[in-house]
Amino acid sequence: MTLSEKLLKVIYQNSGADIVFSSAIVQLFIFAIPAAFFCKVRGMSFPEKSGMKKVKFSFTPFIVASSFTYILTVLILLYVQYNFISSPSDATSILSLQDIEPSPHSLLLNFVIVPAIVEEFFFRSIIISDYKDFGGPVAVTVSALFFAMLHFSFESFLLYFSLGVILGTVTFVTGSTFPSFFIHLINNLVSVYFGDSIGVFLKESSSSIILVFLLVVIFMAAFSSMLSSMEDIYEKRSALFDSGELEGSRRTVLENTARAGRVDKKKDNKRDGKQKVFLSPTFLFTLFLFLLITLDVI
Repeated sequence: MTLSEKLLKVIYQNSGADIVFSSAIVQLFIFAIPAAFFCKVRGMSFPEKSGMKKVKFSFTPFIVASSFTYILTVLILLYVQYNFISSPSDATSILSLQDIEPSPHSLLLNFVIVPAIVEEFFFRSIIISDYKDFGGPVAVTVSALFFAMLHFSFESFLLYFSLGVILGTVTFVTGSTFPSFFIHLINNLVSVYFGDSIGVFLKESSSSIILVFLLVVIFMAAFSSMLSSMEDIYEKRSALFDSGELEGSRRTVLENTARAGRVDKKKDNKRDGKQKVFLSPTFLFTLFLFLLITLDVI
C-alpha cells in the first residue's frame, strides 16, 4: 500500500493522468497479485477461495438483519467519533478530492466498486477460508483485524474492526461473499455521495439524547434479529446433518474419525492453533507494519 501510494504520486506528477482512475488500477494489482500468489502456494483454486456461491433464499432474513446492524453500527460509531474523539479522515469524501477533480466514472470505480470487490475477495474470501479450520470466531476476528489495520487509522480502528466482524460473520454463515459485497458496495456509495451530509448531521445532533437513544434501540433490535436468524440457520443445518440429508452426515464423519482415532488429536491441534494464530509471524509482522505506517515512521 505504501509503495503504491508513492507510485501514484510519480504517475500523477509526471504524466498528469487521472490519479483516481490510476489508483483503482493499482488497487487491483496490490490485492490481486498477492492473492493469486497465495492461492498458488496454498494449492487452492480460485473458485475454491473466491466464495462466489449462490445464496439460499432462506438466508434473506439473516442478510437483511445483518445489513441493518451494519448501518446502525456505522452511525453509532461515527457519532461517537465525531463528537468525542475527532472527525474521521475519510479518503472517500468528495471534499478530500476537490483539488484532483476526478471524473464521475473514476470516482465510482475507485471508491465504490473496486474496494468492495478486492476487499471482500481478500479479507472475507481468502483470509476467512484459510483460517476457518480454527473456528468461525477466530477466522472472523483475524479477518476483521487485518481489515481494520489496512486502513491505517487509530481513530477509525474500532469502526473498521466492527464492520469487518459483521461482514466476516455474514460471509462465514452464508458461505458466500456476495452478501458482504453488496453491503460493502452500498456503504461505499453512501460514504462517497452522502458522507459529508451525514457527518454534518451527526455533528449538529451532538446534544440530541433522543437520537442516540433511537440509534441504540434500533441497533439492539437489528442485532438481536441477526443473532436469531443465525441461530435458525444453524439449527436447520444441524438437523439436516443429523438426518443425513447433507453430503457427509456429521454423524458419519464423527464415526469415521473416531475409528481412525483422530478426534481427540484434531481437537488438541485446533486448541493449540487458536493460541498460535495471534502470535504467528504473519500476524505480528502485519501489526508491526500497521504501527509503523500509522505513526508515519515509514
